[in-house]
Amino acid sequence: MLCSSLRFPFSNYFGVAQFPDTNAALYYILFAITCYRLALIGDHSVPTYGLLTWTKRESRYLGWLFEITLICMLIFYVINSFFVSQMVSDLEAGASPESLQTSWRFTYLAYIPILYVFSRLSVLYPAIALDQRINAQ
Repeated sequence: MLCSSLRFPFSNYFGVAQFPDTNAALYYILFAITCYRLALIGDHSVPTYGLLTWTKRESRYLGWLFEITLICMLIFYVINSFFVSQMVSDLEAGASPESLQTSWRFTYLAYIPILYVFSRLSVLYPAIALDQRINAQ
């Protein structure tokens, strides 16, 4: 329960991790991997005070964190570019800004594919913490 609530200490509107500074991201990765290893393997999997050194495992976690964030951002921008361009063309055609409120609500439809993609890819985090190989299948 604790590990799942710590997956996103800071979230932006894409629903993916966003950190105020680099140190927070590095501490988060060390803490998340420690938490996954404790929950999935047991107490003997980490030192008494948790993981305190940076290894290849943490670098892989950081890389996948960035990759999943970029994928979700790309989906958001591609879907919303359609709706925003439609709203701009409606404004140029003479539509009132008040009539665009309904169109603006459609931009929230971008969250459906983002949530789907993120839920499919989020299983990679525990696999990385356990040093398992990740297949693209």
